[in-house]
Amino acid sequence: MSYDHRYLFEAIYVSLHEKPCSSLGELSKRFRLSRRTIQNTVADAAQKTFREFREDLLIEKVRRTLLSQPMLAIKELSSTMGYRYARSFARAVRRASGSCPVQLRSSVVTELLDLSNGIVGVENRAVGSRNLAHGGHAQQDLL
Repeated sequence: MSYDHRYLFEAIYVSLHEKPCSSLGELSKRFRLSRRTIQNTVADAAQKTFREFREDLLIEKVRRTLLSQPMLAIKELSSTMGYRYARSFARAVRRASGSCPVQLRSSVVTELLDLSNGIVGVENRAVGSRNLAHGGHAQQDLL
């Protein structure tokens, strides 16, 4: 049987985006397709194995969730990702990223702080530059 692989890949992407813990078997049942068809579709479209693709989507979704809710409890985060058990979620995150969920959250929070400090630093430099251009002193602006 012939399939439109673009449409099938999009459906696989949407399913994994909604529930990154979905297994190949679950998707196979859901779409009524063989595991091999799903694996081949992902390999052709994403140039990755199904597992690599699913893990990339999981980490992307975890990072996005942590950026918007950095203090979300790991147990709640795992539930949000569709995992029944926080331990299974932690194992999946560790396998995909090399870090446990707490370490991943820490790196995301650090990125947030760096980003906010960078924005503040850029704003301060811009104010200093404007004042220098108008005859002011940058040191006075920083005090």
